[in-house]
Amino acid sequence: MELGAPLSDLYVLALRVADRSVAVDTAVEVARSTGTPDLDEAALAVVARVCHDLLDDDPDHAYFFSRLVLELAAARWDRERESPWWTVADLFVEITRLSLERVPTTDRMMFALGVASQQIHVSERIIARLNRRGGRFSRHGRIALADEKAALAATLQAAGWLVAGPYCVVLDPEDMEGSFLQWVWPYRLCGFTALDAADGQPVDWPADGRLLSSPVAGMPGAHDMLPMAMGYLDRALRTGPARLRTECQIKRARVAALRAVAEPERAAEHWRVAEAAADEISDAHVPLHDKWHFLEALAPVWRHRGRAPRRRLRSDLEGPARGLRDGGSADARLGLLSVLSAVVHPDDLPELWEEVHAAYAAPDGLSLHPEFWGRLAHRTVENTLRCPADALAYGELIPAVEAECDRQRMPPRARAATLAHAALHVRDDDLDEVIRLLCRIDRYDRGFADTYAAMLEWVVLTRRTRYAKRCAAAGEYDTALSQYLAAMEPATRFAARHRRALGAARPACVFLEPDEDGEGRLFAHQILTLDLRGVELVTLSACESALGRYDANDNHRGLPAAFLLAGAATVIGALWPVTAAAATLFFEELYSHLGQGHPKRDAFRHAQRRTRRAFPEYRDWGALTFIGHWR
Repeated sequence: MELGAPLSDLYVLALRVADRSVAVDTAVEVARSTGTPDLDEAALAVVARVCHDLLDDDPDHAYFFSRLVLELAAARWDRERESPWWTVADLFVEITRLSLERVPTTDRMMFALGVASQQIHVSERIIARLNRRGGRFSRHGRIALADEKAALAATLQAAGWLVAGPYCVVLDPEDMEGSFLQWVWPYRLCGFTALDAADGQPVDWPADGRLLSSPVAGMPGAHDMLPMAMGYLDRALRTGPARLRTECQIKRARVAALRAVAEPERAAEHWRVAEAAADEISDAHVPLHDKWHFLEALAPVWRHRGRAPRRRLRSDLEGPARGLRDGGSADARLGLLSVLSAVVHPDDLPELWEEVHAAYAAPDGLSLHPEFWGRLAHRTVENTLRCPADALAYGELIPAVEAECDRQRMPPRARAATLAHAALHVRDDDLDEVIRLLCRIDRYDRGFADTYAAMLEWVVLTRRTRYAKRCAAAGEYDTALSQYLAAMEPATRFAARHRRALGAARPACVFLEPDEDGEGRLFAHQILTLDLRGVELVTLSACESALGRYDANDNHRGLPAAFLLAGAATVIGALWPVTAAAATLFFEELYSHLGQGHPKRDAFRHAQRRTRRAFPEYRDWGALTFIGHWR
């Protein structure tokens, strides 16, 4: 699989754009002026494969490569459905959607939506021309009209899923605000310019004209964009042929289920839409490659109804079940298993959980967000409680569940599982009691607590953070602080296990060589207890050690802030991951220059310049930063 010229040149150019060493506008001009041979199907297939291969490791590179190929195609061919531009436009919209899951920036989404809008207008123009010519009354005219309507419906679906897909994939329905901030926080300073689509084509903005209702810039809130996405999908449902209806309903069910959480005041209406869409989908008509999406659409609907469809793992779900035995990544297996948990027959739960434990124990690092534990927590093997339709008060639900456990004379393990599940359905007003219950679940059955340790730890962690936010909003700062501190250690463990998924929510700690009595972790709150007055310089060579955050009162937090508050005069650290060779050279030059008696600012400047000469890319030498007193 090789890229010939000029695609190989655009590949390298896209890498330089992703590295921020070439401006986007400059690269676009180069792509438009590039001599273009015919892009045949084989060349476009290679481009698509390269873009998909790049997504996991470098979504920026994938996005910019597809963008530059699109600019090249737009300069060479007309924007028509039969031209290569149309195929490249389809690819660009898909790559943009997938890259937004990792790099949530509104500029990219809106630019891709503008490209999709151009495709929509092309199809609408062709349909109008066929109608004017009376194409509906001839056989060939009817075929052409049906094909064009199918193309329009497919593009409308792509546009709707471009807008909604990243939200449906990334956001945790049980913690919409937290998962949204987790997603967009690294890009909170990435503003955007609200432009019409390319070439002046209009874009369907939200009706009230707002794009950002969230104080965090970089990506609009879900309740702003999901209605727009549903509008595209509804129109695709009305326009497209029957063969596209199932795929469209799958997407509508997922969007409506997420809207029910994002817009609680209209939850009943959205759940009705989700249930109607899910009920229309016939499992027998879902292609094997779409069963994953079908199950993801079905799972929240069945959870809301409080009962599972009792599908057998190795017969009704033969396609997804094969994925458990194909040796896929731990990420893929855990994602599939968490979705299957909502629909499988109770008799298959032991096998499903055996796969869960095996996948989570795999040595490879996870990029999947640990929110899948929240989905699995509703279907433990020993649990006997159906999910209630609405959250209930602790004093109403838990005593009733305990009484039912006594009545049925449940063994300790089943009692522990049932109470742990019931705790998930308690209102947020009683989170303190929920936390106490979950923390003592081992008193009911130690074996259950040990078997489901990771799941219980994640559930407690999410409840602690939610409770801490509520306490802070109510002015109960001591309680909020104690909950955050209690959550810090498990958060660190999950961050180490899910490195890529939790990269934006790293605990404020640095990993040191452990001694006999400790684990080697030094937390920011521990640094604050030290007296570092008289310490002139602290160097942190670990990746991203200079990152911090701002709390609700706009106070800076993190490792550098902790050292400065403890009395250190200056901190030098890294703002993002940097190669070992570049960091080694920088700190060798820094220490050498300091040892010669130079001021720390001059030593930093010298080390930065030497590193820049050896590693000219900004991503290498620009990561190291100087914070604090410069004299």
